Amino acid sequence: MGCIVSSLVVFFLFANVTGAAPAAAPDWQQLRQEARISDSQGDFGRGEMLFRRAEVLTRSQSEADHFVALEDLGNHYFELADFSTAARYFRAGLKLVRQMPAGKPAAISPAIALDNLGAVLRRMGAFTEAQPLAAEAATRYAALGMVPDTAHSYAALGEIALGLGEPDRARAELKTATELLAGIRYSTMDAARTLVWAAQSYLALGNPNEAGEALDQAETMMGHLQPVDAQDQARFADTKGSLLYRERHYAEAERLWNQVLQEADPQTVIGHAVRIHLAELYNDLGRYQDAEPLLSEVILHDHGEPVARGVAESEMGQAMLREKQPDAADAMFQSAISDLEGSEAHKLPALAVAYARYASLREQQRRWEDALSYFQRAITINRMFSPRDPATVVWLLDCGNLYRRVGNRKAAADCKAQARALLSTAHLERRETVDLRELETQRN
Repeated sequence: MGCIVSSLVVFFLFANVTGAAPAAAPDWQQLRQEARISDSQGDFGRGEMLFRRAEVLTRSQSEADHFVALEDLGNHYFELADFSTAARYFRAGLKLVRQMPAGKPAAISPAIALDNLGAVLRRMGAFTEAQPLAAEAATRYAALGMVPDTAHSYAALGEIALGLGEPDRARAELKTATELLAGIRYSTMDAARTLVWAAQSYLALGNPNEAGEALDQAETMMGHLQPVDAQDQARFADTKGSLLYRERHYAEAERLWNQVLQEADPQTVIGHAVRIHLAELYNDLGRYQDAEPLLSEVILHDHGEPVARGVAESEMGQAMLREKQPDAADAMFQSAISDLEGSEAHKLPALAVAYARYASLREQQRRWEDALSYFQRAITINRMFSPRDPATVVWLLDCGNLYRRVGNRKAAADCKAQARALLSTAHLERRETVDLRELETQRN
């Protein structure tokens, strides 16, 4: 989830530096332009070489030019999902811009530095460190009257709240972001990106209606901005696929995701995300042999994104479990839980799913107490984020069955009562005709 500050904004910064030294030598400008072209064409090796040469040249130019070169390198590595390297350059950029004398950097420079570093920290699961950066960026953008960028920062705050296990605050921040964008009378690519990003967060929060509205607004904007960059098209298609998947339009979701995989570079952020999403679909459909190679690619080429790695490991563990490989599944689930608990995303629904899957394995291993513990953790998280999710009903019934096995009839009856109450008081998404007796039969 999330997107980096537009390279067009950084280009704007370079063209509108205030208080800087005379314009940089043509060699620096030419290297930068060639590097951007190489990246856009998928020649990332050449792009990296050119961006690095440009950064070296700017060390003897103005501080403002050097700042742009650092942000360019950060953006380059971010798109390659090399987050630890991207963070190093973005930290250097923020440090540089904070050290500049008052009035020397362009007014937008600090906001861009804060925004970019915050983006990579969120990818790395460092939500506590990212939170004040996003808040300061929102304040700076608002002071400059930059509405789309202010909305972007509120979307960042929404994703951070989501990662910290604060769903109500996440919804409030996302609402602010989308309302700001609804009030503008023009279309920009940055605004469309923010709407796609907000849709991703809404889906994670279990709010598909809000996600659909944000995607519709983004699609309208993108229609006014043709041609649209391939990466932006891929992000939109990936998110649209997630919405279709949520609505059980599996064939359409699969078609969209496969199309993105054919067109996107496999080692980019979007390439990793689509692989995970498509593998989730294949696991749901019982196509475990199709899911495993996609997940292996993500795990093998990990670049320091614990949440994505944890989700991929959880899906791989599920495929292994269904393929009758319990020992391999056990190790994979433990790794997934370690990654997700170790990041600050320890309250995300993804961890609830990993807990529930590991609980099922523990149940198969006749480790009843362990299974109960993991199911209870899953239920706690899911109730906080998606109280109407039918998975909570299933897990409550699982707990009831386990309590019966260990002779605790009172606790078993309590779980069954909670499941009945959830069914009677909530309009469950995706499973409106769920029958409690049918679910009980399935779990026995």
